[in-house]
This record gives sequence, structure tokens and C-alpha cells, in this order.
Amino acid sequence: ALPPPTPIDPQPTTTHTPPQTPTEEHIAGIFADILHRTHINTHDNFFELGGNSLQAIRAITRLEQTFNITINIRHFYNTHTVAQLAAHIEDVVLAGLSEEELADLTEAESENDDG
Repeated sequence: ALPPPTPIDPQPTTTHTPPQTPTEEHIAGIFADILHRTHINTHDNFFELGGNSLQAIRAITRLEQTFNITINIRHFYNTHTVAQLAAHIEDVVLAGLSEEELADLTEAESENDDG
């Protein structure tokens, strides 16, 4: 049996930008797991980190399960950084909320900003 793959990290990027939101954290975690990496920045490109089409399908499946949404593979190929994908997922999730749920969310966010 082969030993488990050793996690490797890409060459350091000029700016280390760790995930900033829970959505970005989930996406970065999925990318790290699938790509066998220890650190994923918000602007890291899934494919430049070594991701291939089969791994993209695995990532899409995990993202769909995590966020309970559908992600078009073509869209994944066009939004392949953590930050881009997080923005898309947040838009899709918000678009799926009813007006009442969106109003509740907006109210909760404004209360958090005040306190």
C-alpha cells in the first residue's frame, strides 16, 4: 500500500489573505482537503494549485452539499478562487431566501453592526 499523500503548499503568494467569512472558510477547507494542501488563500486559483476536472467535480459536489445549492460546472470554472466562489454562493443563497427571511437577515446584520 502506498503511504498517504504528503500535503504540499504552493509557492508563497505575494500577499497572504486568509479566508475572511464563514463561506470563504468552508470553501478554503474543501479546496485544502481535495488538493491536499494545508493553507488556502482567498485569491488562490483552484486550478493553479493543481486542481483538475475530476477534483473540480468533487469540489462542486462538496460545495453543493455544504451550502445546499446547485453549482453549474461552467460557473465553477469561471469563478475558481475562494473569494469569487464565496461571492457567487452568497448571492445564490440570498437569492433563494424569501423576502421575509431576507428582511430578518438584514435586520440581524444591522443589529450586529450596532453592537
